[in-house]
Amino acid sequence: MFLRCLITLANAVKFPYLRVYCNLCARADLLWWTSLLPAHNSKTLFPSATPELPTAVPTDDSLSGGGCIWETDWMYVNWALDYPALCSLHINSKETFTIVLAAHHWAPFWSGYQVVIKSDSQVAVAILNKGSTCCPVMMDWLCSLFWLKEDYNFSLLVKHIPGTTKTLADSVSPLTMYTTGQHSRHGSLNPLYHMI
Repeated sequence: MFLRCLITLANAVKFPYLRVYCNLCARADLLWWTSLLPAHNSKTLFPSATPELPTAVPTDDSLSGGGCIWETDWMYVNWALDYPALCSLHINSKETFTIVLAAHHWAPFWSGYQVVIKSDSQVAVAILNKGSTCCPVMMDWLCSLFWLKEDYNFSLLVKHIPGTTKTLADSVSPLTMYTTGQHSRHGSLNPLYHMI
């Protein structure tokens, strides 16, 4: 996963006998490997049988915000208020960020499980399942997601669903009317279930 900067640096060398000086990104990758390997001494990095979380986590994003739902809890982020630096990014980056944000939000509850996330962005699905991207900003998100999964002992499997398939997350992502300046609003869906 954390080889992107090292590969980029190695590809920049014209001849194999030339010296290569490690930049900050490559040093960060090397530091990651030196801190990970002792932590996994005599333990596998790929657990063979992890139970799947009973409920999948659908996510959806729009140009104004993103949202996701897990069981009876929901989370919403407004790009302009909560993360203005992300406003100019492509929708695929926003889809990826929402999934990473959801993992940070619910990680303590996902401990010991494989979590299935459903997204209508094929790019976000590919990036998160591969665990690598050439975009340095998203690579930082993936690094934080990796350590989060290590800390809370869960794994993610991101599945693609067609954009025409409507989920409850589709009703959360454009929640611009509820923006109060709070970061990442969340709540319970229990009142909705009583009205159905």
